[in-house]
This record gives sequence, C-alpha cells and structure tokens, in this order.
Amino acid sequence: MNTQNDPRFQTPTSLTETFTAANLTVDRKYLTYTDADGQERSLGYMPNWPVAGMATWMRKNITPADFFATKAAKVPFLEILEGTGYVLPHIRKWMKAEGLNWKSPADRETFTQLQARG
Repeated sequence: MNTQNDPRFQTPTSLTETFTAANLTVDRKYLTYTDADGQERSLGYMPNWPVAGMATWMRKNITPADFFATKAAKVPFLEILEGTGYVLPHIRKWMKAEGLNWKSPADRETFTQLQARG
C-alpha cells in the first residue's frame, strides 16, 4: 500500500491544541485522529496492544503537534509513547514484581538493564 500520497497518512496542517475524546478515537484495534478540518488520520493498527489505554495516555501526555513532528521523523508509534513515559501494562507488572516504580525514569532504566542481563 502506497501511503505517500494518501492524505490519511500525511501530517495534518490544522492540528488541534490537544488530543481529546472527540478527536482521538479507538475503533477496536485502530487509533485515529480527526484534525480541526475534520480530516481523519490513521495513527495505526495495534492488534496486540491496549489501544484504549494508549489513547488515554496520549490525551494526558502529548500534543498532536509533538506527536506528528516525531512521527514525521519516522519514529515508531510505541517509541513515541515511550518517550513520554508510557510503559505497556505487562511491563508495569514485571517492574512491580522487581520492586520498581514504572513512573520513575531511573527505575525504567534499571529494569532495562536487568532485562539485558537476562
């Protein structure tokens, strides 16, 4: 599928100030954003990820301008969220089992090092 000329995959020119429940929608495993002009933009299909939780995180922690600027730099979706402090729920459970706080950047780094050691 060629997405270069498809407007649904282009950076919107009329971004809203924030992600809201009205402009960031979840349809099963699809996440879409509707810009100020009413144009829908596909943010992705996430078959194995908690899409509703990710949408809630995005509403609270990232602006559409920041998201699309990072996405334009070809950064994968999950890495964009991780850059704002998002941690997948199963990773949170593993961190809790290790006695680490998933909200702490230092603890996330410690957990990454523990995982690398095996």
